[in-house]
Amino acid sequence: MGFNRRGALMAKRRPEKVVEFRISLQDKEREMFDSLVGAYQVDKLSEAVDQALSFQNVYLGITLVEIATGKEILFGTPNDIGDLIADVRTWWSANKDEFGPGLWNFFKGLFERAPLTEAQQAAIEATAALYTQAPGINPATGQQYTSVAQLWAQAFGVNLP
Repeated sequence: MGFNRRGALMAKRRPEKVVEFRISLQDKEREMFDSLVGAYQVDKLSEAVDQALSFQNVYLGITLVEIATGKEILFGTPNDIGDLIADVRTWWSANKDEFGPGLWNFFKGLFERAPLTEAQQAAIEATAALYTQAPGINPATGQQYTSVAQLWAQAFGVNLP
């Protein structure tokens, strides 16, 4: 079946002539072709095995087997999550006094900023003074900048003559 120029479905015509090609291989070419086909098949098989044995698939398979049989094969699979949480709670209640303050300080340190040094504070104040000045005024001298280069240099803490 095919389509005509208006898109209507119509039967295909019979071919006017049939052309047949034949490729003849000698023994050496046939051996080479067989080895090529074998290598291609091994490649495709190894890709399938690699995908089947990927970490995710093996982990999922072990988890499903554990759920189905109720036996522990690999620690840490999702069916162990209740036991893992209970173990962490038990450990924390037993070791809270020993590790609690240090652990709390560790997490607090992740979110809190350390106090600024004198040099950092001075740099921030100098930058703030630079931006509070009128455009084109050098805060160090109080005089007008003579070029854009001087303005940019001052922004980076360099004084140009």
